[in-house]
Amino acid sequence: MRISQLAASTGIPISTIRYYDYQHLIPESYMHKLPNGQRDFTAAAIPFLTKIHTIIHAGVQINELKTLLIERPTPAVIDQQVAVVRHRIAEIEKTQAELESYKQTLLSLLNDK
Repeated sequence: MRISQLAASTGIPISTIRYYDYQHLIPESYMHKLPNGQRDFTAAAIPFLTKIHTIIHAGVQINELKTLLIERPTPAVIDQQVAVVRHRIAEIEKTQAELESYKQTLLSLLNDK
């Protein structure tokens, strides 16, 4: 499938998909380049790109994501992958707690009325 079809299927902008390719985040099993230079994606690229797009939006940096995408990680790399995920989860939980505090403050304003 063409990049425009992939973008329509995933909701990910074409420029973002091109950036992911430029960053070498898309394995050859999901995409190959045609002789004219256009990218041709497999149907399996849809869930893969959706997943990495979500991971990036969850705050994982590109260099960290590259570590997470290693297909046959060594035990040391697995430890690194776990540390990246745990760190990001802790950051999300901290943000959630802050947002809950803000919400409670705003709700108290309504209760005072």
